Amino acid sequence: MIKVTGLEFRYPKTNFCLTMPLFQANSSQASALIGPSGCGKTTFLQLISGLQTLQKGEVHIDGQTINLLSDRDKRLFRISKLGFIFQDFGLLEYLNVLDNILHPYRINHKLELTRAIKDRAKELASQLGLSDKLKRYPKQLSQGEKQRTAIARSLINQPKLLLADEPTGNLDPENKHAILDLLLNYVNEYQASLIVATHDHQLLDRFDQIVDFRTMSLETKEANVDLSL
Repeated sequence: MIKVTGLEFRYPKTNFCLTMPLFQANSSQASALIGPSGCGKTTFLQLISGLQTLQKGEVHIDGQTINLLSDRDKRLFRISKLGFIFQDFGLLEYLNVLDNILHPYRINHKLELTRAIKDRAKELASQLGLSDKLKRYPKQLSQGEKQRTAIARSLINQPKLLLADEPTGNLDPENKHAILDLLLNYVNEYQASLIVATHDHQLLDRFDQIVDFRTMSLETKEANVDLSL
């Protein structure tokens, strides 16, 4: 499903350097990225998605080499094939909850906004406890409600790869387990891949593989998943 080879990335005029010779994850698999702030977890997610330009190496997702795409095609690929849950939510303040969830369908001509998609948006909102918030705007939401809106938006296009930067960071203990259940159930139902950057070590036993960015070591429950660092 996803394979990263020979990855190298540096931020200009800093000592930051992220290298990853090989990372791969298959369908129906959930991976957790752990390590202290600033170690490269968010950067890794951005490089996978094409939000950051890879300086060396290759990123292959579902048969597509992401780093060879133009900026326009990267954007269309993200909207069509990926779901990204941003740490800062990335909601548009001038759109209500329902329209934020549906936003990918309004900015990509390859996605058709049908009645079925609108119904799916409402169903996702219901699963995330947002049914009574659909007409509210981001400034009227709590941090947890913003987080859940961002999660619903990331799932609306039924992506094959779901990237999440601290998706449970603004949720109380009960809600964070419910959200993780939802994400993992999605991965199994749609045979998708999930990669999560997290500081919450209490959730790690729910993942198939764990990449520790402090030591670049891997723990995995699956023999066919490989990370050589």
